[in-house]
Amino acid sequence: MVMTISAPINMAFDSLSKALGNGTLPTMGNNTDILALRNLLGKNPASAFVLPVADKINGDIRFSAMMSDTDLRAGVAVSMACADTTPDGIESPGGGSSAIPGINGFVAKLASRGFLLGPSSTGRPCLKKVACTNPADLACLSGNSFIGLKAQVADSNKYVCPRFLNADKVTTCDLTLMFWNSVTTTWNNDCTFKDSSGKRTMYTMNTTCTMQEFEDYLKKFDQVMEKVFARIDTEAGKLGAEIDTKLRNLVNTFLITPAMSIIDGVTCGFMPIFYRAVVDGLCFQGVVGLRMVAKSYVVLSFFMVFLAIAMYTFWSLAVSNYNAYVDAAKKVGGSQ
Repeated sequence: MVMTISAPINMAFDSLSKALGNGTLPTMGNNTDILALRNLLGKNPASAFVLPVADKINGDIRFSAMMSDTDLRAGVAVSMACADTTPDGIESPGGGSSAIPGINGFVAKLASRGFLLGPSSTGRPCLKKVACTNPADLACLSGNSFIGLKAQVADSNKYVCPRFLNADKVTTCDLTLMFWNSVTTTWNNDCTFKDSSGKRTMYTMNTTCTMQEFEDYLKKFDQVMEKVFARIDTEAGKLGAEIDTKLRNLVNTFLITPAMSIIDGVTCGFMPIFYRAVVDGLCFQGVVGLRMVAKSYVVLSFFMVFLAIAMYTFWSLAVSNYNAYVDAAKKVGGSQ
């Protein structure tokens, strides 16, 4: 039992001690999953993954003519990025590593039905409608409506970009500027500040942003994660030995030792006392009780005999009185 509890804990601390001794302590900054996430955020524009919902486009009467057109129906798979995008480190929504179609290709197909107008969006200049050569070309008009819908998405300021704030709780704090100050031996511009109680805290605020600002916001997380995990790895190296010694002592003092005390106190010494009580209750006290119940039944039977005699006597008197009454009634009736 002792080994079952303490062995896995000691093994974990021994592994930490070994890693500290030979300098092989794992680092989060070089973790393959962390690097993959950084690559995903840094090299893939978020707008390339903002795609139309095919069912809603198909069910919207505004785009029915476009969806019926052989060339323009491809717009249902067009992202919010201007150029075609080949995902880096992630599978394409269309499967595999195929490129995600951009706005430019759709606009080029739409332009074959007229001549291009100016940009319909300030956030995405590539979003351009056309002056349709044939005013009755429903597919062309429907394509323009589709461009207008995408322009609304591009220019919307409903995206959420949470920000870290400085101590004034107003200006933005940029974690990409965090650095180690070797003179003061502290991390500067880490967006942590002391509150009124003296504890370090971070201030955040949810702000709305445009699609382009949201895309830039996500890309910046590649640099933020690089800085943050570099700091974690640095601090882990400093605190590793302290964790190995102090935390091991705390675990031994407040976890393993109390558990061992409980285990040592769990014996079978209480069993004889409870066994004797069970024997006394069931065998001795129970037998006396059953004997008293039997005597009670015997006494009760005697009372029932006397009760039966008394009941029979009363019944006989009642029957005799009734019979005498009936006989007397018959005689009186016969004489009349």
